[in-house]
Amino acid sequence: MKSTRSLPVGFGIVLVALVGAIVPPGPCLAQPVMPRRQVNPSLVFPLNIAVRNVVRWNMQVDANWPDNAGYRPFRISVSPAKTLQADCRLTVVLRIVQRRWGSRYGLSVVQEIEIPAGTAPNEQVKTTISVPVRADTQAYRLEIVEDGEVISSTQHNWNPLAAGQPSIEGSPRVLVIGSADPNTWKIGQALQANEVQNVYQRSSATWSSHGPPPVPLQTFMTIAPKELPRQWIDYTCLDVVCVSLDRLKGLAKDQPDALAAILAWTTAGGNLWVYGFDGQKKPDERLDDLAKLLNLPPTEQPAQSWTTPAASDLPPPRAEIWSNQSSMGQPNMGPRPNSRSARQRVSPPGPTPVPKGKPGFVFRHYGLGMVVAMDGPNPLSGRKAWDTDRWKWLLLTVGPDRLLWRDRHGLSTTTEANPDFWDFLIPGVGLAPVTEFRILITLFVLFIGPVNYYLLRKWKRLHLMVLTVPISAAVVVVFVFAYALLADGLGTRVRAWSLTWLDQRRGEAATWARLSYYAGLTPSDGLRFSENVAIYPIRPNASSRRDLRRNERRELVWDENQHLARGWLNARTPTQYLTVRSAPTSRRLVIGPSPGLTDELEVTNELGVQIDRLAIRSKEGKYYWVANVGLGKTARATLTDLKQIKPWLGEPATANLPVSPLGAPAPIRYYDSDLLEPGVMADSILENNLSQLRGLRSGKGSILAPGRFVALVPASPEVELGTDAAREEDSFHVIVGEW
Repeated sequence: MKSTRSLPVGFGIVLVALVGAIVPPGPCLAQPVMPRRQVNPSLVFPLNIAVRNVVRWNMQVDANWPDNAGYRPFRISVSPAKTLQADCRLTVVLRIVQRRWGSRYGLSVVQEIEIPAGTAPNEQVKTTISVPVRADTQAYRLEIVEDGEVISSTQHNWNPLAAGQPSIEGSPRVLVIGSADPNTWKIGQALQANEVQNVYQRSSATWSSHGPPPVPLQTFMTIAPKELPRQWIDYTCLDVVCVSLDRLKGLAKDQPDALAAILAWTTAGGNLWVYGFDGQKKPDERLDDLAKLLNLPPTEQPAQSWTTPAASDLPPPRAEIWSNQSSMGQPNMGPRPNSRSARQRVSPPGPTPVPKGKPGFVFRHYGLGMVVAMDGPNPLSGRKAWDTDRWKWLLLTVGPDRLLWRDRHGLSTTTEANPDFWDFLIPGVGLAPVTEFRILITLFVLFIGPVNYYLLRKWKRLHLMVLTVPISAAVVVVFVFAYALLADGLGTRVRAWSLTWLDQRRGEAATWARLSYYAGLTPSDGLRFSENVAIYPIRPNASSRRDLRRNERRELVWDENQHLARGWLNARTPTQYLTVRSAPTSRRLVIGPSPGLTDELEVTNELGVQIDRLAIRSKEGKYYWVANVGLGKTARATLTDLKQIKPWLGEPATANLPVSPLGAPAPIRYYDSDLLEPGVMADSILENNLSQLRGLRSGKGSILAPGRFVALVPASPEVELGTDAAREEDSFHVIVGEW
C-alpha cells in the first residue's frame, strides 16, 4: 500500500527541480559576474527623419560615454534615404538640459554636417560633436535643421551617476578599450578599504551616510577600438584609460589619430593604465616597446626610467580643519573644505598602512599625467585578475588629487559652490567701492539734510526743498553711475594664472590656465578658442534659479574653431574659467654649454615670449639662473645653488598667490547637506604645481628636477584668452620645460 505522503513529496521534488532549471542561480561571491555596460539602449538610437511625410534622412546617434563633467562625444552617422543629386548641409543642435525648480535651461551646441553629392543610402557620413556637459546633466534635446527649418526635434534622457548617487563620487570614471567587460569587484572593494578611504578622505566623505560605492562599480565602460574619438578633449570626462600593450600597438598601426588623442589627454593630466606585461618577451623589453609608443626620447626608453612604488611614496592620510569656530569654541572638523583663506592643514594622524604583497606595477610621469604599466594579462578579467591588495597599492600611489576629476581640476561643475572664485578677481574691478560709497553717502546725507536746510532757511526759500532734494538725489545717482562706468571701463580685462608643461623633446605642450574676466561691454563676437582647448566654467555660488535663467543659457558653435557665441561672458559680471590645452608645439629653449666656460650655460630663447626669470637644472643636477632674456636672444646662465634659486622663484609666486579681496561676498550654498562638496582650486593640478615654486626642493618629484627648466614670463604664448580685445592685468605665467 502506497503512502499517502509519497505523492506530495515527489511533487515537491519535481517542482524544486523545475524552479532550479528555470531561475538562474545568483552570482557566486568568489567569481562575481559584471553586468554588461557596453551599450545603453537609451543612449544609442536610430532616427528616421521625414520631411512632409517622406523619409529623407536616416541617422544614428551614439551618446554612450561615462557620466562625468567634461566634453562628451556625440557620435552621429547620417545617410540619405536616396542618392543625393547635390551637396546638402544639415545643422545639428544639441540642447543640454539641467532640470532645476521645474524649469529647463542649459547649453546649446551647434555643428554643421556636410553630405556631398552622390552619397548613396548605404553610405554613412560620420561626425563627432564634442559637448561640454556638467556632472548633473539629465537630458538633451536633438534638433536637426535643414534650409533654416527644424525637420526633427526629439528629447532623450539619461541618469548620470553623479546626480542622485553621491556615494560613488569617489569612484573613478574608467574607459576600458577592448571587447571583454571588466570585473570591478576587487577594485571596488579596494576603494572601500579603510586605508584608501583615509587617503581619499574628502572624496569619500559622502560614503558615511550613503554607504560605500556599489560593487561592481558602475563607472567603468568598455569600448571597441574602432569607436574611439579622435580629439583629445573628448576624453576629458574620463579619469583613466585602461588598455593592453598589444592593443595599444594596434592603435599605433591602424588608428594613430586615436592614439595621439589619448596621449595628448594623458599629457594634460590624465591617467593611462597599460597592462599585459607577462608575455613571452622580458618585462624590460616590453617597457621599451611601451616607451616607443609613448614617443619618449631614446635616452628614456630603458626600464630604469620607470619607478617601482615604495611604502615611503604613499601619501599620508588627509586631515583638514576650518578656521571658523564652532559653537563649542572648537575647530569644525570635517571633510568639506572652505575657501583657501579659511582652510588650514593639520598634521596627519599617522602614516598610511602599507597594503600586503607586491605592487605589481611601475609608473612614470608623462607631462602632467601618469602612465602605469601593470603586470598580468588583464587585471580586470580572467584567472590572473588583480586582487584587492594590488588595487590598494595602485589607488594609494596615484592618489585622489590625480585620479578623481573634481580633485584633479579643483572645481565643481554641479550645483555646488566654488569658494576659491573670490580669491582670483581682477584687483579693483567687479566689486562695489565700499569706502568711496560710504564717503559719498555721508556727504550726500549731510548736504541734503542740514546744509540744504540751513542754506534755504538763510535765503528764505524753504519751499524749494521739494525741488532740491530730488534734484540732488538724481545728480548723485548720475555721478555714481558715471564713476562706476569710468572706473571699470568699457573694454575686456582678464587676469590669468597659467602653467605650461613643455616637453620640447616630443614637441608637446600642456597648458592649464585660470582666467578671470571682467567686460565693460560683452564682446560682440563672443569668445573664440581653438578646438584643442577644454573650457570649464567656475561658478562662485551654487546654482540658483536666477543663475540658470541668466548665466546657464549658453551657445557653443563648432565651426573652424570653438566659438562661444552667447552667454559665456556677460557685461559687468566677474566671470572665471579653467582652460586646459594640449597640442603640438615648436617652441623651445635651446640650452648648451657655453664655449670655453664650465660654470655657465648658453641659452637661446625660442619660447615666443620674453623671459623675466629662468632657472635651469642640468641632467647632472647643477643649478643655473639668468634674468631678462629677450625673444630670440641668447644669454648666459650662471652656476648657482638651490638656496639662491628658492627665493628667486618663490618670491614672485608668493606675491601672486590668489587672495580674497576686501568686500568679497561669502559663497552661497543651496544644499544644507554633505551630499556634494564645493570645488577646491588650491588642490588642482594647476595650483599643486605652482605651489612647488614657493617651497622648492631638490628631491624626487621636484618641479625643477634634473633636465628641466622653470621660466617666469609676462605672458604665455600657449594661453588663449578667447578675444583679441582682452587686456591682461596682474597675471602670473610659468613655463616648465623638459630638455
